[in-house]
Amino acid sequence: MKCPACGTSYKKFRTGLRFTDIVQWFWINDPDSSRWRYKRRRTILGAWHGAKKEGWELHKQECQLQREHDDAREPERPNFATVEGVPF
Repeated sequence: MKCPACGTSYKKFRTGLRFTDIVQWFWINDPDSSRWRYKRRRTILGAWHGAKKEGWELHKQECQLQREHDDAREPERPNFATVEGVPF
């Protein structure tokens, strides 16, 4: 899968998160162990995968909006104002 606007592939897309960042999502600072959540490797990787999928969809939407914005902009034109004392 590639982003239709910029061409970045899903494989090269990165969330910017680390394993320890995802573990923190599941951390509950409570002495009552019945409220704790499992933090096994598979749980963390699954949550990370979900975050990547959400980030990928957001990237594609934002990238498309940026492309449309760039296409709508008029090209900048040079300012050919008359300058006194220039011989041409």
